[in-house]
Amino acid sequence: MNFDPTITNAQRTDFMQRLGGTDVLLTDWEQRFYDNWARAPLASWYSDGRKKSIEAMWRKYGMLIGRPFPGTSAVPPSIPPADADGCEFFVKLDGVQQHCNAPAIWINKNKFRYCDPHGEAVQKDLRRRGGHMELRPFTS
Repeated sequence: MNFDPTITNAQRTDFMQRLGGTDVLLTDWEQRFYDNWARAPLASWYSDGRKKSIEAMWRKYGMLIGRPFPGTSAVPPSIPPADADGCEFFVKLDGVQQHCNAPAIWINKNKFRYCDPHGEAVQKDLRRRGGHMELRPFTS
């Protein structure tokens, strides 16, 4: 499969930015690929092979993050939404990605809910990467 020449680098950048703002569990290779993308000067980064890899990730994760791959039908994601007061962090159970759904303790500015362990894990990961996320107590 080759990359789609009708998709612009700006669209690829938008997808990667949105992917980085979620808690989708990436494979080790995908996480290293994303980290390399996040640190690189973007103007020279989009080689044919990298475009192809981004589009493969977009097809795989686009529906999960509300940014379906262009040209795909708007099929609802196969992961049911988290409970109204449940943790929205993605976990893999028996190889299937789903929401944690433990009782939510924290909420961020984007209204994403976390249980205590996942809220701490996300904050720790963001601090390690030089970022910051405010969490405030969640009340249902």
